[in-house]
Amino acid sequence: AIAPSLFDSVKPGVELGYDDASLAEGVGLMKQIGKERALGEIQAAVDAVKSAGKVAIVGYCWGGYLAYAAANSVSGLACAVGYYGGGIADDYGEKRKVPTLLHFGENDALIPLEAMTQFRAYRPDVSVFSYPGAAHWFNCDQRDDYQEDAAQTALDRTLSWISQYVEG
Repeated sequence: AIAPSLFDSVKPGVELGYDDASLAEGVGLMKQIGKERALGEIQAAVDAVKSAGKVAIVGYCWGGYLAYAAANSVSGLACAVGYYGGGIADDYGEKRKVPTLLHFGENDALIPLEAMTQFRAYRPDVSVFSYPGAAHWFNCDQRDDYQEDAAQTALDRTLSWISQYVEG
């Protein structure tokens, strides 16, 4: 496993919490870095480990969107998994180049269920799961929005996906 430190290019060693101030700082860092720079860092991480075998990418929130975007722009990936990636619903134009799995909460205030329903209609090539009662950060056990059942089901599906396309 490898996890590129995307924020290090702007603020080395940054560690953010889960409060509103940390969220605002993270959004600011994300805007400074931008999608293309982040995808370049992800490409470098994939290149660093691809000699070990097939590579999967998994991301959460902005990382979920980047995992989705990487499926079409980063070479060397076997599959992609994104959790509650904002922006995905608006980025439905291209068929995925690698198998892509997405997880969303049905009560996500940032990504409405209607947007995911429309996305599913446009992108039947993407496996999209939604979780009843789950909010945006349903997989983070450090947040009030954590939902254990949804997190476990999503993890099971993620591990099965990776097993199928990486270990396969």
